[in-house]
Amino acid sequence: MTQSVEDKAAYAKGREMLVRAGKAGNTTSLGKLVETLEEQGVDLADLGQVKALWHKTTVDADGVEKYSGSSVMLTPSWDSGPKWQPVDQPAPVRVSVPKTRTTGTGGSGWRTAVILPDPQIGFRRLPDGTLDPFHDPRAIDVAMQILEFERPDLAIWLGDYLDLAQMGRFRQEPEFVATMQPAIDYGYGLMARTAALAGEVRLIEGNHDKRITTYVIENAMAAYGVRRGAKTDEWPVLSVPYLLRLDELGVRYVDGYPNGATYITNDLCCIHGVKTDLTSVANESQVSVIQGHMHRAGAVYKTRNSRGKPVFTMAASPGCLCRIDGGVPSSKSSITVRGTPAKAWENWQQGVGIVRYHDDGRFAWEQVMIFEGRAVHAGRVFVSNDENKGAE
Repeated sequence: MTQSVEDKAAYAKGREMLVRAGKAGNTTSLGKLVETLEEQGVDLADLGQVKALWHKTTVDADGVEKYSGSSVMLTPSWDSGPKWQPVDQPAPVRVSVPKTRTTGTGGSGWRTAVILPDPQIGFRRLPDGTLDPFHDPRAIDVAMQILEFERPDLAIWLGDYLDLAQMGRFRQEPEFVATMQPAIDYGYGLMARTAALAGEVRLIEGNHDKRITTYVIENAMAAYGVRRGAKTDEWPVLSVPYLLRLDELGVRYVDGYPNGATYITNDLCCIHGVKTDLTSVANESQVSVIQGHMHRAGAVYKTRNSRGKPVFTMAASPGCLCRIDGGVPSSKSSITVRGTPAKAWENWQQGVGIVRYHDDGRFAWEQVMIFEGRAVHAGRVFVSNDENKGAE
């Protein structure tokens, strides 16, 4: 069989290790060792480490030193660990943005929050090697432009920040392999940008973000809750807040899905949510709720009678920031024979929410819709500068 250049180089490296282990003193014995290994089906190209446990010589009656034998320990090349890079935190980044706030209602007790829904960051690796995103880069670019325009006091990501399709309970695709690290890197960069543009940032855990914890419990219980040595106050290594370096960015992680909730005012909370019907959410909640999960934009308002006074509540969803053209793995998505997602428009809408809220608890909700990489907000048109695949 003809050997490639790489195979020949690996074989030569393995032979060199044997020579060093045998102290290069006896080529005859080395040849016998190589012959013995090959008879046993061991390819020198597969050797990872060679250690000589002992090397023995004898002296004959004439005082001539002769080689007697040696003991050699061999390990395969794969024994030292995988050759691919394991999933890890991205390298820290610094984001520089102007300090001047473009808009705002500060100075009168009013503040601004920007609500960012489900991006479901993730990728497929297509046959040509390119990464095809689940998130919509164009919609996200517009959302970041609005965030920079507002420079809000508070930014809240509503959950399903990462998709983590590799750890989901639905059908796995070969195209998911080795795409988790690029998703984490992209997600970290986006979160760093968010933290640079908003006074405070919170990330709510969604059902997709929780997949990593569920996956570890169901498939590798021994790794559950593992932290770096002597870092008991840190997040577990296999967790979203650790991998996204949220503590370093000053981002608050609201975990405990489906019960995780964070309040903007005493009567306005944000959740990821489990329901996909805002009327049901409005009927069941005693406070106003902004939720993700459903990927559909809308708002329902309720007026209740409380001791002869009206009590107004709202249930709203800003939509999503993931693709809506069939690119997100879902119960309705499908894959072609070539491994690409089949085009199929989901009944989802893209957008972000703006909340103007006052110290006394009053608030106003604004829905900003994003259509094909464009949005209109505060009399201004925001157009995506990202030419990557989006909601085409």
